[in-house]
Order: sequence, then structure tokens, then C-alpha cells
Amino acid sequence: MHKKFTFQVKRSIAVAALVLLNFISPVTDSFAQVKWSGVYGNEWLAGKYGPNWIKISVSQKGIHKVTLPSNFQNKPGQLHLYHRGVEVALTSATNTEIQFYGVPNDGASDALFYRDKNHNVDPSQRTNDKYSMFSDVSAYFLTYFSSTDVERAVLLNDPITAIESEKYHLQTELKLFTDEYSYSIDKNFFTQSLQQSYLENAKGMTSTTYGRHATLTNPLLLSDPTLLFPVKNLYASTEANAEVEVLLYSRTPTSNDVSIQAGKDAGSLRSLGSSMTFAGFASIKRQYTLNVSDQPANSDVPVNGNLNVKLVTNKVTSDYNTVGIYSMTYVQVKYPQQINMSGQTSALLNLPAKSSGITMSKVTVTNAPASAKVFDVTNPDKPIELTASYAGSDLNVMIRRQANQPVTLLVSSAAATDATSSIATPVMVDYDPQGYNYLIVTTNNLKAAAEEYKTYRASAAGGSYSPLVIDIADVYNQFNYGEPSPVAIRRFVDFMISKGIRSTHNLLLVGHSITEGDQTQTNKELPNQVPSIGFPGSDVLLVEGLGGVAKDVPAIPVGRITATTVEQVRNYLEKVNSYEHSTENLTYRKRSMHINGGVNNGESDRFGAYYTNTLNTKVTAAPFSGNVITQKKPNNLLGSPEPLDITQDVNSGLGFMSYFGHGNPHYTDYNLGYISDSRKGYTANDKYPVMYFNGCGVGNIFKGSTTSYPSGYTGSDKNLAKEIMPMTADWMLSKRAGAIAIIGNSFYAFESSSRDYLFALYDQIFPKSENERPNIGKIHQSTASYIITVKSNNAPDDYTLANTHQSLLQGDPALRILSTSATPFPVELFGFKGKYASEKVRLDWNTAWEINNRKFIIERSYNAKNFEEIGSVEGKGDSNQENAYKFFDASPSKGTNYYRLKQVDFMTTGSDVEKATYSNIISVNVSKEGAISVYPNPTNDLVNVEMDIPASLQSWELIDVNGRTLSRGTSSNEISLKNLPQGEYILKMNTSNGDVYSKKLLKN
Repeated sequence: MHKKFTFQVKRSIAVAALVLLNFISPVTDSFAQVKWSGVYGNEWLAGKYGPNWIKISVSQKGIHKVTLPSNFQNKPGQLHLYHRGVEVALTSATNTEIQFYGVPNDGASDALFYRDKNHNVDPSQRTNDKYSMFSDVSAYFLTYFSSTDVERAVLLNDPITAIESEKYHLQTELKLFTDEYSYSIDKNFFTQSLQQSYLENAKGMTSTTYGRHATLTNPLLLSDPTLLFPVKNLYASTEANAEVEVLLYSRTPTSNDVSIQAGKDAGSLRSLGSSMTFAGFASIKRQYTLNVSDQPANSDVPVNGNLNVKLVTNKVTSDYNTVGIYSMTYVQVKYPQQINMSGQTSALLNLPAKSSGITMSKVTVTNAPASAKVFDVTNPDKPIELTASYAGSDLNVMIRRQANQPVTLLVSSAAATDATSSIATPVMVDYDPQGYNYLIVTTNNLKAAAEEYKTYRASAAGGSYSPLVIDIADVYNQFNYGEPSPVAIRRFVDFMISKGIRSTHNLLLVGHSITEGDQTQTNKELPNQVPSIGFPGSDVLLVEGLGGVAKDVPAIPVGRITATTVEQVRNYLEKVNSYEHSTENLTYRKRSMHINGGVNNGESDRFGAYYTNTLNTKVTAAPFSGNVITQKKPNNLLGSPEPLDITQDVNSGLGFMSYFGHGNPHYTDYNLGYISDSRKGYTANDKYPVMYFNGCGVGNIFKGSTTSYPSGYTGSDKNLAKEIMPMTADWMLSKRAGAIAIIGNSFYAFESSSRDYLFALYDQIFPKSENERPNIGKIHQSTASYIITVKSNNAPDDYTLANTHQSLLQGDPALRILSTSATPFPVELFGFKGKYASEKVRLDWNTAWEINNRKFIIERSYNAKNFEEIGSVEGKGDSNQENAYKFFDASPSKGTNYYRLKQVDFMTTGSDVEKATYSNIISVNVSKEGAISVYPNPTNDLVNVEMDIPASLQSWELIDVNGRTLSRGTSSNEISLKNLPQGEYILKMNTSNGDVYSKKLLKN
């Protein structure tokens, strides 16, 4: 098992599990939906949809020009340019060309993915606002339509006055470091045993590591760095100071203490302010003042030359576990510079803010280039052209000022950057959220195969869905202002479920994604990818918490086909078609295989016991009534990997395969191997198992490894090993062989969280009849819902949360699994929701169509496990139109009530079996009071336990804050604290239904 931190150990295996679950689909008490990021990202397109668009890519600041295509020409008064949904003022528009001020992508939307240490979304954790994680390129969109309101740069003709000119502007010199990923598994001096998928403080690109060991030199650990910043034409006066800003990332679980020095050269360095102390994998940002003076001896900054900035670690020890280790993320210097453009054709001038009462400033640019234009680009979307006049080589211009607002000027005689070659011609489509329920996001190179998938899912044979295929480029354009980022997918899904989440909603991602942190810098613009979120990659984070669903729970089912070729998509579609429509010899789906690994005797025995003591019985018991093949790793074969020969069983057909052990993307410690490895003898048999096998990163498909398994590969070529697709991808994408769906962890897995996941999933899948068992995407979705909202009571620990986010579904989320018949579901149910008001719970649901639907039985539970019938509503029999239903629960329980619908068919002639299908489970909170009350609390002596649930108190334990059991009892509802000292205690209560409740008690 992993430790919290591992020193210089690149461990490649960890514990895993295989399971499937159908439990609680996510629904909230409220019917309203709030936009996830405050916008869907397409609001600016209202009334402008259509083909008349040009997309212009911008990667640097400055004036850009575009030669207009023929359909845009001769319309200068109708042209409209947009950036991030805001209309941009053109600096020039003629019959054949436009010019505008453009800026590159600053990565502002990255902040939406940051969370704090309590797992709460917190954009302020993005401390490096000078780096974009996904894209450096901004998108500007040009269209044309008749309007009396067009944006053009205002020309101001303020006359030059005799007021004193500004003496300086603030020149910025930035050193941004992108050498390493701060959470890198391969490059970090210390590796972290747990990593969340979302972005965190100090998670991102940074420099190599720095620090000093007292006695040793390690090539991975560089000594104190000195940086040189060019200084030109310093305004040497005490009326203006310079500033250095530093952002450092800690690269050790212990602490850092770093001082900063600055000077005109190495011999004049002086210490600046207090040192920077910070601990753990966190960041620190600090600003320091640099002295500027007309007396060189009193100035830290040279008039011309290099400013020296040195970082010095003070945490120097002889123990690598305590030595300070950090990296530089950026170091920025601002200094007052004379306004002199000698040798420059273009410059950005940053004028500091003025106090109130000053409404105009004059700027004199000495040694200005000829024919220069001046623009106020303080608001880059609304540039203002300023009339300037020359006096010899000096250029004078008047600036309108607002109190306490700095001003940015562009002074340039350079030709505009020609961006014509970057243009694309997107078509903006007005999508109706109610028109689609099966969303396919893909890339241009896979779109042909995705369209074939759409055709299948739209057919009666494929489920009569309403599919939409959308190119990821169009998702970027319409939901993230043309900027590549997984933000676009979240906004797209948020919009497409804005009219309500239906039971048929699914998201299928057709394409691969590279999220490995070490590749962040080289993976900009996300070429030919359908992006996941973070590293470890998480598709769950693309859809969690949307549409009013509980945080960290997928709003709709999501699955991925991690294909890079059309052929791979077609291979998988062929398998799905066969799996869903095979009618002969389906008994193999009742056969399950349980495999466990382990690298010592204790592990192998313990992991194996999870199956033999508990889970085997769940498979063999009714209603699934399956049989189990157990493959326990022998105690005399505890290496990793050890070969496992299951070829005959796989070739004969398995419905379900489960693995609990160690692994990495290319093997498990008890290794079943690649399905395409001809030496294993696996054959094409059209019998595809559902799999959940996990080890550290067995499901990690996010490293860009896409090469097919080479024939006869021995593993000796380590570089090739990095390029070979993961074992799970091989099982998924192989033609007529391998798996039909895989759930596996995309990174580290831990025994406790994996075990909990495993047990919960088995409890929910195998006791279900074929009509009760939902599609694989809902199983995956409901897994998260159960683990987060029930098992963790909406407060998951770090390991549970990571396991939930990183449990990845490869495959079609709409796939119906383990069926041994082709019987269709009788009802398409959607919009099941509940709301508490006036001491009643109102339940509403809709059906899109009904077949042989006799009635709905409404069932309620206090614990989401033990349900009781509370009423029924008659069905419509056969109906091909939408129907709405409602039911009132007049006597709900206190606390959280769980509801589900049992849809019952009419019995067919000659049959005495009543067929029923269960809905997803929803929860409604009736009051702040819980189902169990303990009073009085605080108490001086006795407390009473009152239970408002259909269960009795079976036993109890009284525990102190250190976890020690002080007393225990059975059945009594009166508990004494009489002889205990004052303080806090925990009362743990076990009910007759097997539920466990805990209450905090205060003894006076």
C-alpha cells in the first residue's frame, strides 16, 4: 500500500478492485438549475447563429489585421468582432480588411477547476495567473449583420497642453518557468501517494527543484539560483521604487525557508525583507520593494545592465526528509523606466494610477519611431486611438485619467500582424437542449465513425435515442469562446441538460485525451483530443455536480472510447451491436471470474478473502444465480508481474471479470496480459466481459500512449513501452475480442476505498433482476452517488473522493449489461424529482412512452436500503406520447427520505409472474432534524435515544475523542454519562437493519 509520501521511490503498482453498481441516481430537492460557471458560454450568440463567421487565432499582444474573404467584403458598417462573448472595437474596417487589438489566452477559465484543501471550488487557489494550462491562443470571431450599433475604436483629439509630462512608466520583465510539472511522478524528488484530479494550489508547471543538502550533492536538486533581469533606461529617482514578485512552489511534504536577495551585480546583493516560509505542497507569493535612487550606491537597480535576483534556501540539513526543496514558478520585476523608445518600433507603456482630481496626463515619448500610432489599451476589447503630435523625435499625447486607475498605452509604428492565415470558418448551430439526449463529443478525424455510432443509437435496435454528434472544435467555439479547454465540455453538458435531466441522457466521448502533467507544455491546444480534466484524468469531473446534482456526483452517465482511429471506433461499435443483439448462447454472461493479486502473503490472502468470504455468494445467489471462477494469486508466486493463464476461460466466455490487487497501465501484478498478444492465445469469440480491474493506473489512458501492442514484444525496449497503449485500451479497442466495458482507476488505488467501492457495487448489481439492472453508465454514475452521498454522507475523505473521481468508464454508457434476454424496458422514465412543502413531499415524474405499463408503486426508505410501499399510481398501458405523473407523501419521515418507483407490467396470458422495473433513487430532505434524536444534549447525566425510523436500537458504543470505547450496551434507549468527565463524546448506534449512526454528545 502507498504511504502518504514516498522518498525517491517511483512506485508503479497499487491496490485495485473490479465492481459494478446501481444505486442512487443523483437528484436534488430543487427543480431549479444554476449555470455551473455563471454562463453556458453561448449567450453572446443569441440571434447570431449561422454560417457567416470567421474565427481568428491570436497568440501575441498587438494590432492584427485580416484580409476578408469575399462574402465579408464591402460590408465595413456591418462587421462585428467578438472576444470571450464581448464585442471588440475594431481599430480599422475597410471593404477588404479589418484591424483590431488582440491579446493571447491568459488561461482565466482554468480557475474554474481549482479547489481548496476541503475539496471546495476556489478560483483563488490559482496563484499563477501568468500561465494557461490548456491553450495560449485566443479566439476572435467576426460576423456581419445590419445594426446601428457597431463597435469601433474611438478617436480622441485632446489638444496637447503645457502640463508636465509623465516621468516614467513601469516596465515589466517576467521569467516564467515551465520546465517541470510540480506534481510529477517521474521528476519529483518526493512523490505524493495521493493526487486529486482537480487543480490545486501549487499544482502546475514550474522550474526544476532547488535546495541544498548539508553534506551531499544530488543532481536532481540544484543549488541557489541567480536570475538576471535586463534593465534599460532606469528612471533613477527616489520618487519611484521597483518591485520584485516571486511565486514559489514547495516540492517537499515538510517545510521551506527561502530568502531573496537583489542587487546591481553579484557583489552588491542585499537581503530583501523577511524570508518566505511555507510547508507542504503549497505555494507562496511575495512582493519585495527594490530601492531606486539617483545615487548609484543607494540603488538596487542599475540604470542600464542586469538586475541580479538570487534565491537562498535557509533549510539546509543532512536529512533529505527535512531539507528545503522548492521550485520557481515565476519571478517578475517591475521598475520605473524612462519613456524612451530608442531602437523600438512598438512598446507597451504602463502608467501607474493617479490620485483623484487628476483627469489628464501628458506622455512624451522620446526617440519615438516615425508615423507611430498611440492606443489606450487599458481595456483591450475597447481600444481608444489617441491623436499624438511630434516635436522633433518626441511624440506627445494626452491621456484621459480616472482616479486610481492605471493606464496601458500601445505606441507602435510596426505593421499590423497578419492573422489571415489563421482564420477558420465555423458554423454556429443553435442547439435545442430538449432535442437530444445522447451526446457524442468527438474530433474531426473521428467524426465519420461517430456519425455511424449516432445512426446506431438513433435506430430502434440501438434504443431510439436522439443523438447529437458535435466536433470538439465546435464545443470550444460555442461554449468556451473558441479556447481549447475541458471547461467547454462542462458548459456544453450544463447547457444540454438545462431543460431537465432525463433518464436517457448520456455523454459519450469519442477520442483520446492527454492530461499527464509532464506533457502540459507540449500538449497546448489539445490537438485531436476530447479532453478529460486533470492528471490523474477524470471524466467524472466533466459532468459532476451539474444541473443541481450533488457535488462530485455525475449529473449524467459518461463513458469514453479512447480511440485515435476510425477503425478503432468501428471495432467497438461492432462489439456493441453484437453484444446488445446476440440471442443465442448467452449463458456465458452468468460466468464471473474473480482475480486477486498481492505482493506478500498477507495481501494475497486478505484480497482473496474479500471474494471468497463475501462476494462470491452475491454472484451465485438469486436472482443473478451465476457461477464464479476464483483465481487467487498463490503465496509462492508473489512477484510483480506474475503471469496468469485464463485463456481457456476467456475464450469460452465470461460475463464479468473482477480484479483486486496491484498494477500499472501495462500489467496487473497477477497479470492476464494484453488481449491482442498472440502468444496468450486469446481468440475472437464475440463474448465480451464487463470488467472492473484496477491497480495503480490500470485505467490510466491519459498519457498519450496509443501504439498497438507489437507482435512478440518482450518489454526490453523501454521507450517503446511508454508508447504502447494501456492494457485496458487494448481490451476495449480490439476487434471482436476483449471487453465490452471497463471501469478502472486512472491513478493510485488504495485498499480501503477500493474495497468499499467493490462491496457497494456488488450489493447493487447482482441482487438485481435484468429489468432492474440499469445501463453501465448509470451503474457507474450511481456508484459515485452512493459513495459520495450515502457512504460518505456528502463529506468524503481524500482517498474516497480521489477514487470516485478517478474511476473511469471506458465504453458506451448506454450499454445494457449481463442480459441473457433481449426484452426491452417497458417505460422511458425521466424527470423523477421530489420537493418538500407544507409538510408533504411531492413526487413528479414523466414518461416519454409506455409499453404494457400497469402501474407505478411508490416506495420510501429512510436509509436508501430498506424500502416500504407507500402508494401507487395507475399507468397508461401503451402510450407513444409523453405523460406526467405526481404523488404526495403526506407523512414523510424526519431527516432524509429516499424514494423510488417500481414500474409494474400487466401480466401476460398464461403467466403468473409480475414483471417490475425499478427507477433510480432520489432523496428529499424533510427537516434539519435527523431520523434519530439524542436528548438532552448537552447533558449532566442521562441521554435518551429516540428513533423515527422503522428499526430499533440494537447496540451502542460510547467513544471518547481519542477513539477509545468507554462503554457499550444493547437495546437500551437510555444511556448514562454520569461518571464521565466533562467534554465531548461520540455515541455510535447500530440498528436492527444494520445501519450505523453517530451523534456527538457534550457532557457538562
